[in-house]
Amino acid sequence: VRIDLGSDPEFPDSYLEIWSLDPREKLATIPDTVVGHFFLLPRFSQDARYLGVGTNGSWALVVDVEALVGGASADDSIVFNQEVHSANTPRAIPSSSGLLVTSGHDGFYRFWDIESNEFLMEIDVRGKIDILSHGFSPDGSTLYYMAETELISQIPTDPQEMIERARSIVTREFTENECSQYLHRSDCG
Repeated sequence: VRIDLGSDPEFPDSYLEIWSLDPREKLATIPDTVVGHFFLLPRFSQDARYLGVGTNGSWALVVDVEALVGGASADDSIVFNQEVHSANTPRAIPSSSGLLVTSGHDGFYRFWDIESNEFLMEIDVRGKIDILSHGFSPDGSTLYYMAETELISQIPTDPQEMIERARSIVTREFTENECSQYLHRSDCG
């Protein structure tokens, strides 16, 4: 992956290039006009099928590298392209299992299904930790992250497993406010 911030006359703005190493050849060029912002922070899934890219705006892009190598056009190989965070520079970390986690300066982890672009869930970490780095386990079942304390922690990516983990830790019922905030229900009684 090569990101250029505007030195090529053919693409005066930034663009993303995807290259094969063996044989060494350029597979695709995707101009920033696809999302309207500079590309930043590229990350491959563990199996290298997907490439996730954040922007200096609030968008994330995922390229199906397997489709691209198989002959799909750059436009046809983009499987995820949408606004994911209100704050600048989101990270887009794809997993081999088809999940995408995005994070931004707004303090949220958001989980998406890469193929359907469906929003799955959100984890609010505002004010609790300053995330420095994160990535998926090889099977996509766990998201690992490192906070400013240099402590590596983990979050299961399966919503049911998250609920079971929370129930094992929290020994009381939700308050009305918590029920409304976390379960998005108006009547929790």
